[in-house]
Amino acid sequence: MNKKVLISLILILAIAMLSSSVYAICGGNYTSGGWTINSTMLCQDETIIVTGPLLVQDDTVTEVITFTEDDATAHYNLSNNESEITLATPDLNAGTPSSYTDNWLSGVPGQTFVISMNESSHAISAMVTNSNNASFAYFIWVDDSDTSGCDSPGPGKCNSDGVGSDFLIGIVPPPTNGMVIQYWNNSASAWGNVTVSGEIVTNVYDPDLQQNFSVYFNTSQGPTGTQIEVVVNTTGPWIDKKVLVTDYDDLEQITTFRNRSLAVAALGSLTLNNVDLQIADMLNIAVLGSFYAYDSNITFNLTGNGTSNFSINANTNVFLNNTKVLSNDSGLYYGFGSNAANINISNCQISNSGVTDSDLIPPSHENFFDSISSGTIFNNNYSSCHPSLTCLRLETVSDINVSNNEFFGTTQLGAVTNGYFENNIYSSNLQVNIIQTNLNFTNNTFLGSLQIAQGGASGMYLINNNFSGTPTSPIDDQNNTATNTLVYSNANGKIMWEDKSNLTIDQTLTSPTVSTPEGPLYIANNLIGFNATTPLNQLNTSANISFYGLNYSLQPQLFKDGVRCDNETTCNITSYSGGTLTADIIGFSNYTTVTTDVSCGTITTSQTMNLNVNATQTCFNIGADDLVLDCAGFTINYSTNGLIGFAVNNTAYNNLTVKNCIIIKGNSSGDETEGIHIENTSNSIIQNNTVTTTGADSVGINIGELGSNNLVENNTVTTIGVDSFGIIVDSTDNNVSNNTVTTSGTDSYGIYLNGDRNIVNVNTINTTGTDANGIEVEDCADNLIFDNVITGLSSYLIGLEPKGGGIMNNVLTNNTGSSGLGSLLDGSDADNNNTLIFSNEFGAINWTLGNLTTGLNLSVGSTVFLENNIIGMLDDNAMPELNGTSTITFYGLTHASTPELHRNGVRCDDGNTCNITSYSSGTGTLIANVSSFSNYTTYMPSSSSNPTTGGGSPNRDSDDTTTETEEETATDEESLQDILKKWEEQEKKAAADALVEGYSSNTEAEDETEEEFEQDEESISSLISEDEQLKSEEATEEKNIVGKAFNKLFVGKGKKGVVGLIAMLFVLGTLLYLIRKNPKNNS
Repeated sequence: MNKKVLISLILILAIAMLSSSVYAICGGNYTSGGWTINSTMLCQDETIIVTGPLLVQDDTVTEVITFTEDDATAHYNLSNNESEITLATPDLNAGTPSSYTDNWLSGVPGQTFVISMNESSHAISAMVTNSNNASFAYFIWVDDSDTSGCDSPGPGKCNSDGVGSDFLIGIVPPPTNGMVIQYWNNSASAWGNVTVSGEIVTNVYDPDLQQNFSVYFNTSQGPTGTQIEVVVNTTGPWIDKKVLVTDYDDLEQITTFRNRSLAVAALGSLTLNNVDLQIADMLNIAVLGSFYAYDSNITFNLTGNGTSNFSINANTNVFLNNTKVLSNDSGLYYGFGSNAANINISNCQISNSGVTDSDLIPPSHENFFDSISSGTIFNNNYSSCHPSLTCLRLETVSDINVSNNEFFGTTQLGAVTNGYFENNIYSSNLQVNIIQTNLNFTNNTFLGSLQIAQGGASGMYLINNNFSGTPTSPIDDQNNTATNTLVYSNANGKIMWEDKSNLTIDQTLTSPTVSTPEGPLYIANNLIGFNATTPLNQLNTSANISFYGLNYSLQPQLFKDGVRCDNETTCNITSYSGGTLTADIIGFSNYTTVTTDVSCGTITTSQTMNLNVNATQTCFNIGADDLVLDCAGFTINYSTNGLIGFAVNNTAYNNLTVKNCIIIKGNSSGDETEGIHIENTSNSIIQNNTVTTTGADSVGINIGELGSNNLVENNTVTTIGVDSFGIIVDSTDNNVSNNTVTTSGTDSYGIYLNGDRNIVNVNTINTTGTDANGIEVEDCADNLIFDNVITGLSSYLIGLEPKGGGIMNNVLTNNTGSSGLGSLLDGSDADNNNTLIFSNEFGAINWTLGNLTTGLNLSVGSTVFLENNIIGMLDDNAMPELNGTSTITFYGLTHASTPELHRNGVRCDDGNTCNITSYSSGTGTLIANVSSFSNYTTYMPSSSSNPTTGGGSPNRDSDDTTTETEEETATDEESLQDILKKWEEQEKKAAADALVEGYSSNTEAEDETEEEFEQDEESISSLISEDEQLKSEEATEEKNIVGKAFNKLFVGKGKKGVVGLIAMLFVLGTLLYLIRKNPKNNS
């Protein structure tokens, strides 16, 4: 320690010793509610010297305030911090000092302490012990002057102007055991007396008093003498006042406090933090604000049963944690009540409680709570409650959680809404009175009786509670109007008596065991029931039961006492899903589930197969609506004897689902068998099945007559045999999509369509027999057939073949594949039109004709060309029916206005061969009718676009696009016009020379290398030479050469920019030359 500091301390002690013969060290931890005063004090006459900083800490806000010494008075003046020190904890025990009091010992008269008061409205209190019962002692006086001349009390001695002190308090020891208050009378210049005969004097008044005051005074006989507690509170402000406390005569153990709110009926918020609160006999505390107690002890020091000893008013908070509330005598009881808005009582010990209604104001039992809007009562112990009264009473309470408490006494509920009670132990009765709604009691133990009054509960759930005591009625339900629910459950299942008006039971009832059927009620593995030796007759009523953890793939059967009951009225299975079976029963007994293997026959409920099944003929007949047959990957082997039969047969019921089946015909020798047959049915689904049939006249999936809106999707169907069809659709408004169909046999169609308004799309079909069209359409209309891929050897991809009726308005779009006979056989009448469409992002061709037969396999990119600003067909005699009228549509054009339409390089929209019906520059869509088919393109004669691209690129590869300037584009257009004129005027060789020259003039604009140009020039010259050698051949051969050139130069490979354009024009020019050269062969 620093030597200078040590010397200073020694000097201070020496001065103090000179001033008084006795010196006292007065240190301590003073807790006043949430306030903690930590200081080390040296006490001496007339002043308090604090050697360390004086800290006042508010625990509720964790704020530390450091007070500094007043330089003028050498005292600590707390008045500037008035707003921070408004809370205080009263000391209500007159006989025993509370935990925050401390002895200020003095051995001689005249020791005086000065407290500076400079506040508006606070009290000053003190506690003394008078060891000399025969002496009279002035105890406290209040002066408005300095302390000069105040070595001893007396009239005028502390006031230089002679006015004197405001008032003095004198103590009269036993046997008088009273108190005298003296006040200064200015008129008489003398003291006046007010004798206090009781313990409380308020509104003491005299005209000569400078201020009115009230006094609280309490005495008791302690072990060393009379203990007196005095609190003085003025009606006016403490302004420039000095409260002098003296140990005159034989007073000792003086403790003083400021800001002591002891108004019994008007306490504000009260906070106890690690405090022992001793409450005197018959003292009723009313807290107007909130009440908080942490780690504290509250003791009612009673000489008889109390009334409402402690009450907390409305719209406040009550928070008790780890606090004991009890009385000094287990045979004496007190009341503790609140109608606070919110309560939280946790980890507390509450004992010796309970008083009669008439004793409490407001009427209450111990821990009585009324008008509570929310709260928690958790993990408390209520013991030694009054034997004929209640431990806890909740009245008009909502949203309350009462959990993990022990109640060793009666508990009462009245008008509780939304209450949750869990894991509590009730050693005595629980009374449910008045009207309760939405109460939940879960996992509680009742050693007494649960008493439900008439009309006392509605919507209450009793879940897994143990009624293990020995009362006459563990549940005494007198309620015959409102309904409540009793539930027991564990990992194996659940029993629920729902919405019952009387749940009375006269025997113990505990939570059911999990592993073995023990006790009166058990829920074991696949077994729910009552023990026959302890019947619960009151519960032998209708209930709902659930089995958990079943591992059946199919819905099991339900047995009662070993006899099946789900096929009668005694029990009804309501659902089975995910291993959970739920059933309604009309009377209680012992229930279990039993499963049997699925076998062929008539099914009336949904089934999930758990093994493969076999049938000599038909396996499953459907016998009810809304049924699901899920084969779960197992196999149905039907018609094993070779006779007519079906794997699944449905002739009358709707909403059927057949899925995940493997269906095999078990004998290849029989005919006329079907994998799945449905007719006279709607809204059914045939999905994810694999079907294989053998034998003549067999069918994989047959959607028969008199039905609609059925879905056949994602199935794999294989048929082997003559006249065996993969899928038949013989009704309307069905959807056949994403199936894979394979047939092998003469006249064995992949999909046979004989109904209107069906959709057949995205199917993959392969037929290998003769006259086995991929899709056969007979006598139906308005079907949509699109995006199917079909392969056939000796048949058409699609056949339109009427059998006495009409085929009309069917639309076939983008169906592709390969077949030995061609894409389409159309036997429709000339007056019955059907539509054939090919389309992509560049354009579309639409033929709506009475005969769409074509012997060529049609597909975009090989025989049908839909390129950027190019619509064309391969010239072939195999499709004469399509060389007629059609509608063509161009997409993505960039012309600012309607362009010209060119056929084979020659404008045709100005004649009769083609007619533009509409053009939208916003969408770039042009629609035209053409009278015969060839190759079409649009052309804008102005400089805004070029004839082959419509202002865009002619190439398929957009990455090879070349940007041209307006000047280059105009030059190209003039060159093209010159080339066309030369084709009309010159021989083929001259035109070729001009073509090569034009090609050479554009090489710089095309940015091609010299090597590429030479290769292209050689290719063109080679083609010219080849054509000259074939002049004498037939026109058909000439056309084939031209077609070959067209495919090679434009369709198959494609050139950059103008090179590709010139190559195409070269082919067109060559064609014109040959036609003109051989007019007799012109077809």
